[in-house]
Amino acid sequence: MTGKRYLCSHLVQIRLEDHTLSPQAAVLEQIDEETAIFGSETDYPVEIGIVIDAEGLAAPARVVVTRERETDFEIIAQFTQGYRWNKQAWTPDHLLEVTPKHKAKGAAD
Repeated sequence: MTGKRYLCSHLVQIRLEDHTLSPQAAVLEQIDEETAIFGSETDYPVEIGIVIDAEGLAAPARVVVTRERETDFEIIAQFTQGYRWNKQAWTPDHLLEVTPKHKAKGAAD
C-alpha cells in the first residue's frame, strides 16, 4: 500500500468480471490508490475478479482477503488492469484521510 489511506462510507455494487452472479450491494469502508476494503453479505473467494461500481466509478479489482465478521464479510480487493484510485477522479461519501499514529516516547521499536 502506497500513498494516503482514507476511511469512507459509500454504497457500491460489486459485480463479478465473468458476470456469473448478479451485482451485490456492499459498503465501501476504506480506499487508497491500490486497494479498497468493503463490507459485504457475500463471501467472495480470494483471487476472483470483480468490478467495484458506483456513479462515476467502475474499478476493476481482484479479491485478496476475505474475513468473516460478526454480521458480514470484510473484503480486501486490489485494483487491477492499471487502475489507480485518486480522489480527484472519484470521491466516495464521508471521506476521511487516515493519518499515521505517532509513536509514544519511549515506545519499543
